[in-house]
Amino acid sequence: MGNLTSVLKRIGNKINKNSPLILTCTAAAGVIATAVLAVKATPAAMNDICMLENPDDFLGEPDGETFTVEFTLTEKIKCSWRHYIPAALMGTATITCIFGAHAIGAKRQAALSGAYTLAQTALTEYKSKVIETLGENVDEKIRSELAQDHLDANPVGVDVPIPTGSKVLCFDSYSGRYFLSDYETLRHIENNLNQKLISDDYVGLNELYNQLGLEPIKLGDDLGWMSSNLIEFKFNTRLASNNQPCIVLDYIIDTKTQYLNGF
Repeated sequence: MGNLTSVLKRIGNKINKNSPLILTCTAAAGVIATAVLAVKATPAAMNDICMLENPDDFLGEPDGETFTVEFTLTEKIKCSWRHYIPAALMGTATITCIFGAHAIGAKRQAALSGAYTLAQTALTEYKSKVIETLGENVDEKIRSELAQDHLDANPVGVDVPIPTGSKVLCFDSYSGRYFLSDYETLRHIENNLNQKLISDDYVGLNELYNQLGLEPIKLGDDLGWMSSNLIEFKFNTRLASNNQPCIVLDYIIDTKTQYLNGF
C-alpha cells in the first residue's frame, strides 16, 4: 500500500510540474476535435433545415398556386442547434485548458519573480553588511577575485577582437563574452541607459548588448532593469588568459516579469 501511495504521489507531482504543457497540448488537440465535431454535425443540421423547408410544408392558395414559407435564421438555428452540442462542449473545454495553462504559468512566473526579488534583496543586504563589517577593501578584493574566476572560466579564443587604438579588451560577466571598449564609453552607455530607464520604466539587457556591439541573447528582452533600480556598472581590471589587461563588467539585473508584476 505504501509503495502504491508513493507511486501515485510521484505521478501527481509529475502531472503538477508539467500541467501547463499538458493543458496546452490538450487545448491544441481540443481545437482540432472541435473543428472535426462541427464538420460532422453540419450534415445532420442541414438535413433538419431541409426538413423544415420541405415541400410538404408549402402552403397553397385557393387557385392551386403554391409558395415557400421563408424561415428566419433564428428558426433555422432552433431546429438544428442540438447537433452542435458536442462541438460546443469540446470548444468550452478547450478554452478552459487555454486559460488554465495561462493561469498556472502566470502564477509560477509571479512566484519566481517574488523569489528572485527576495534573493536579490538578501544579496544586497549581505553585501552592505560585508562592507559595513569588514570594510570596502574586503568587498573589493572579493569582487576582484570573482572577476578573475570569470576570466579563467572563459579563456580568450581566436574569435575575440584584438584591441586597437584607445579600445581595450572587456568582458561581460553575465553572458561570458569579450568585446572592445573603454571606461569612458562604458560610463557613457550606463548614463544613456539610465536616462532611457527613467523615461521608459524598463530597459532590456539586449539594449545594453546592442550598445556594446554584442549580439542579443535569447532572454535578453526578459532580463534587464526597472526604474526602481538604476543601472550600476561595476568594473575590475584583471589579466585575461592571453595576459592582456581586461575590464570585467559586472551588474545586477531584474526580470521583465518583476516589472510587469509590479515587484
